Amino acid sequence: MPKIPALQFYIGDWQKDQAVQQCSLAARGLWWELLQAMHEADRSGVISGTRESLARLCRCHPDEFDLAITELDLTKTATVTFGHGIVTVCNRRMQREHKERQAERLRQQRHRENEPVTDLSRKCHTHSSSSSSSSS
Repeated sequence: MPKIPALQFYIGDWQKDQAVQQCSLAARGLWWELLQAMHEADRSGVISGTRESLARLCRCHPDEFDLAITELDLTKTATVTFGHGIVTVCNRRMQREHKERQAERLRQQRHRENEPVTDLSRKCHTHSSSSSSSSS
């Protein structure tokens, strides 16, 4: 999958999102760091790790991470799950777009596999039909 260097960011969506606006500046900053990390990783909209590793990724102390991630969870800005020492943070929009890209890629792959006519046979067919029509 080709790497897309830019993150499409809708400022209006960020500013109008009531969940985001309910968050503190620290929680919004952590959310932005996580969004960037999700984009850099694989654009799937999901990132997982220990609280310590995610705090390092977000350039903050684990206690600051805990407060901000709790805020993101409570306001439903992000989908956050905790289990066996692992924190998983999901961005619903990125997840949806990732699934759409996968479905589109699969659709294109199936179409290409079912394509019976190659460019070479198409050219030959076009050439033979034009020469037979010109001889009549």
